[in-house]
Amino acid sequence: MAAEFDFSQIRRDVLTPLEETKKVSWAWLENSWKKASSFLEALLSYYQSQPGNLYKSSPAYGWDFYHDSILAHCGKGAVALRIYQNGQWLSITYDELHSLCQALEARWTAQEVSEGEILLLLMEVNLDWWIALLTAWKMGLIPTFLPPRGKGFLLPLLQEIQPQWIYAPRLFAADWETEKGDWQWLFPEESTTAEVSAEAGSFVYSEDVTFPFWSPRLPEEQRIFPLSPKDLYLRSLRDGKLLLGLEKGHHVLHLSPSFPDYPSLFLATLLSGATFCEVPFEEVQKNPTILDELPNLHLFLGNDSLSLWQEHQYLPKGLLCWYRSPLEGTKWEDWFSFTFFTKERAIPFAHWISDSALGGCLLFSPRRWEMYHYRVLPAPGIPWELQDFSPFPQPARSDIGKWVYLNQD
Repeated sequence: MAAEFDFSQIRRDVLTPLEETKKVSWAWLENSWKKASSFLEALLSYYQSQPGNLYKSSPAYGWDFYHDSILAHCGKGAVALRIYQNGQWLSITYDELHSLCQALEARWTAQEVSEGEILLLLMEVNLDWWIALLTAWKMGLIPTFLPPRGKGFLLPLLQEIQPQWIYAPRLFAADWETEKGDWQWLFPEESTTAEVSAEAGSFVYSEDVTFPFWSPRLPEEQRIFPLSPKDLYLRSLRDGKLLLGLEKGHHVLHLSPSFPDYPSLFLATLLSGATFCEVPFEEVQKNPTILDELPNLHLFLGNDSLSLWQEHQYLPKGLLCWYRSPLEGTKWEDWFSFTFFTKERAIPFAHWISDSALGGCLLFSPRRWEMYHYRVLPAPGIPWELQDFSPFPQPARSDIGKWVYLNQD
């Protein structure tokens, strides 16, 4: 199966800035839309055949998120998370992150949290959020997440998700004491004397379950999407290893994140053995040079991030590649200027639109030097089809039409 796709060449096509690539064939990309599952399974087989591979997951075995994102990288001194707080970067290795997850697992086990139950993360994304997500995968829970907004927004979604457990700060939960529901609360502020197991342990998901992920980008009638473990795992692996080209020692920072970007970008980073970074944007605005401590940096930017170079004429010393979303449709003149600024310093960029509810990247572009292009491609390994605009849509006979996500091979 892997022989059908030359991933060494595909990786070069995607990661080599386009100006330097004389001839690029995109036949593999179109083929990946037609044979989405085959493409992603072949990609997994390709990386499993590489020296030093420690991935356990496969269609036959199941999907072991925790092992492949955490345990596979333990014992090597690699840093999993870097969080900026109190004026300095806090580094958390994969081994330390594993210990934090073990402690939370012991606490939840003592509270009778069980495999197969739905856990809703209802809080701002922070270290507690990341640890809870990984622990949920470790224990075989069904994790999902929502932004901590008002009851008018949350109650309809809670009725659809029907979680058994909600993980949220006590202060937030206090406002819900009058609401009746079948859920129970878990709090980051809790402590426990429960004994932490010395066994590593991880859970293998089958295709019998789905993760009920939310996205504001989905149609109103279906804001909760049943994402299979296979699609989340394989598309995150594709994002990290193929589209971003992440390796150990690379750092990933999204300066303008939104909930749809989580948790697939996080999973893509850890599956690759790279380092995921978090820093409040206001801290970067005050002192952008704090990013100089992040070598091999993959930097995701939004309109608000443009102030960094406009005010400071500054780029991080270790910037490897930067990414913007085509959804950021304003401030074109500023974006063009910024692209010229980075091209002078030989730093390429790529387009990127992702949504965790659909497993990760949806639209991308290869790396480029200049911004005077508008072609953004549907991501590989997803069953896209270009359909015409007729009342009864069918495959388009030309390159004019609309891209439709088929959710099937």
